[in-house]
Amino acid sequence: MSDGAVNSRALQVGIRYERVRVEKELAALEVELAQIQGICSHPSPVKINKGNTGNYDRSADSYWRECACPGCGKKWTEDQ
Repeated sequence: MSDGAVNSRALQVGIRYERVRVEKELAALEVELAQIQGICSHPSPVKINKGNTGNYDRSADSYWRECACPGCGKKWTEDQ
């Protein structure tokens, strides 16, 4: 193997190590965010009405709300 190939392989190993490290930190932060969102009472969520209408079969039409809490950042949907 040439020196360039060895350096390239070492660089890829280092990149993989850093990616795994960041993914572990991200997973821990996602758990922490979920805990924060679980505590929040979502006092004034933003709700946007949505729908899927105009289907040939009107029984296939659907309506929902896309909700987001500006405080904790949680997003969810509600059927109408």
